[in-house]
Amino acid sequence: MLEELEKGIYTSSKDILFSEYKWEWFETYKTGRAYNTQEGYRNILKNHLGCLDNLYLKAIRKSDVQKGYNLLRGKPDLQRRYRQTVNQILKTAIDDGYLVVNVAANLELDIVKKKKRRALTKVEREAIQKADFTLKEKCFVLLLQYTGMRREEVVPLSRFNIDFSKRMITVNKVVEFIGEKPNLKDPKTEASERKIPILEPLFDTLKEYTHSLETTLLFPGTNYTYMAKYQYRNLFMSVKRKINLAAGGKHEWKNGKTVFVDDRCKGLTSHVFRHEFATILYYSGLDLLDAIDIFGHADVQVMLDIYVELRKDSNDSREKIDEYLKTYLTF
Repeated sequence: MLEELEKGIYTSSKDILFSEYKWEWFETYKTGRAYNTQEGYRNILKNHLGCLDNLYLKAIRKSDVQKGYNLLRGKPDLQRRYRQTVNQILKTAIDDGYLVVNVAANLELDIVKKKKRRALTKVEREAIQKADFTLKEKCFVLLLQYTGMRREEVVPLSRFNIDFSKRMITVNKVVEFIGEKPNLKDPKTEASERKIPILEPLFDTLKEYTHSLETTLLFPGTNYTYMAKYQYRNLFMSVKRKINLAAGGKHEWKNGKTVFVDDRCKGLTSHVFRHEFATILYYSGLDLLDAIDIFGHADVQVMLDIYVELRKDSNDSREKIDEYLKTYLTF
């Protein structure tokens, strides 16, 4: 036993079913996480690890884990979360002395083509200028377009976050939705607390709207509290209908819901506005690190992906190299 300990290959003689251990792992390591994060783990543990549940930890083979991964083919996000969760559980089992090797470490992964995110289209940008918004709706749209704020950041935004003299918005609160109810929490990371400049196209509308308010919150819900999720959805849908109409589209009502008969803004979501803001930062020539400070460090990879994508689209590398060589050859 001492020799095994010294070599780091000792495992307990006891064994445990995966179905028991996974919930022990969850209770120990994940119950302190945000509600939606916990729900994500519960979904994977309850619905997508059944192929391992009846196996003892020491009996689990790589092929067992691989089969579970393969069952989720065509669902890349679930595959990713399945793989991450099983890896975390088996790594903990090693630390607990049940296992020596993590058999999930080197699965054969499916090749997944990344979904291409999009910014606003030219039609949508022009329609936003023409749309018959209320002052509240106009401020809401321009805030999304020219700050890139997430839904969770817009909901708790108050007049105290806005400094017109410095032309700056401070983001230091976020909400998470538990079902439909908003719950105030700290930002994802310290770096998520950031300052966003109030750009010229937003400034006058934001100032006019803020001065018209009788509440602290910019977009209050019932009884002047934070908006519920459905209230945010309703506000965004109202905005989308008006953008679509201004673009020449049509919609009708069926069973109390909006049906777009002619949708000129397909796929328009809050994420599209966030991508639009990242695109603005890129084409303004802003350094990537400065852009990340404004956009938020919680989404560094998103920003990197957008910058890489836009650099490919601009395809001006040859021109830049040629321009440099003109100077280089004169040395």
